[in-house]
Amino acid sequence: MEKELYAQMSQIEEGYWWFAGKRLLIFNFIKDNPGMALDLGCGTGVMMKYLKRVAGDVVGVDINPLALGHTRECAGLSKLAICDARFIAIKDNTFDLVVASDLFEHIKD
Repeated sequence: MEKELYAQMSQIEEGYWWFAGKRLLIFNFIKDNPGMALDLGCGTGVMMKYLKRVAGDVVGVDINPLALGHTRECAGLSKLAICDARFIAIKDNTFDLVVASDLFEHIKD
């Protein structure tokens, strides 16, 4: 995706019923103050912004450097890493919550 499209995508993710509804479903399962959260496939950073409201801290991972650049510049989030979620290596008990919203449908079989 082109860099300019990330701002448009962020706006869509903020307000479009599909994304808003999915966030409601996800947040119904999250306990108060889940501690350290990981957003796998963080994309535009919209989910990270919402996670930041309830979690102690949030880290975002995405394979696309343009997505991470947008998240850093426009969403003001800085704990980001470029990584292929299929091969991520995380020590046990590093994160209290892992969210992978809009990720699996982008992974090739």
